[in-house]
Amino acid sequence: MKKAEDKRQKAAGRCPGLRGRWFLQGLGLGLGLGLLLFTGLPAQTTPPQVSISGQVRVPEGVSVPEAGLSVVLLQYVLTEEGQVTTTGPQARGQSDESGLFRFENVPRNERAAYRVGTRVEGKLHSSELFFLRPGQDVFVIDVVIPEMSTDTSQLSVAESSLVLEPVIGGLRVTEVLSIANKAETRVDTHKQPLSFQLPEHAESFRMLNAKSESGFRLQGTRLEITRIFPREGAQVLFQYSVPARFGSMTLRKPVNHSLERVGVFTPSEVLTVRSEQLTFHGEQTIDKTRFRSWRGKASDEAVLEIAVSGIPVDSQDYGWFGFALLIVLAGAVAVFYRFRLRAVQAVA
Repeated sequence: MKKAEDKRQKAAGRCPGLRGRWFLQGLGLGLGLGLLLFTGLPAQTTPPQVSISGQVRVPEGVSVPEAGLSVVLLQYVLTEEGQVTTTGPQARGQSDESGLFRFENVPRNERAAYRVGTRVEGKLHSSELFFLRPGQDVFVIDVVIPEMSTDTSQLSVAESSLVLEPVIGGLRVTEVLSIANKAETRVDTHKQPLSFQLPEHAESFRMLNAKSESGFRLQGTRLEITRIFPREGAQVLFQYSVPARFGSMTLRKPVNHSLERVGVFTPSEVLTVRSEQLTFHGEQTIDKTRFRSWRGKASDEAVLEIAVSGIPVDSQDYGWFGFALLIVLAGAVAVFYRFRLRAVQAVA
């Protein structure tokens, strides 16, 4: 009996630690520690349901609609495979015009974590993670919407990546800009857009971010980003093509930050890249594709120049070349016969 009891206790001791480690990987340190704390507690007699209330706190200048805001209670649990997932909305509700909301008769699950979420001005916002602790049946949770600023000087490019891929007759360039926000608030760039310059002759431009059709303006080769950047910053992704002739070109990319922040990537064994402004950094795999990578050298130069060869040639290039060659040959034949005719006339 004692051995059986020892086995049972060891098994019970292993389970909480293992679940805690899985949760740490899935949802972060705070959530993992919370689950680790509660999974080890003995069973208690607790109220089966709880009440959750709070307020959506909006910054100055932002108003809550008269009909209120839709609010939802989300639950996060650990699956049998050890993955953190949400089981869907546990409750839905509507706040009043001051942002106050309440969820009644919420089933208690002490092994889960929760968030309250809402949407303000088209953006999703949520509360901090919380647990339904034992011995407590009323919880007050606020959703705090961060303040808004228009000071775009608080935004800067922390990292810039150029992915160069060959297409027939040119290069397809994908730019990924990691934008850092030094402000303690969100930053709105609609009145003062972030501006970036595309290479000369760039064409077929498109944004790759979700809902990108309303987040930018393109004036010639000047790209203006007009959106709200969150406190933690965000990425801006876009793509364009640059034409090339006879399989090679020099890409001249204007930059408004140090070249040290620029990374260049090309599929391995496809393109040849040369630049005195770059240092080769080896190969790496991105999304199952092997890429060669370069890093910009420390410099304040305003243009990054990259010589690229190995680009598939457009047959039209050779078509024009052949047409030009025919014209030259025809001219040479005409000149030949003209001089020959003069020579014959002189002899006669």
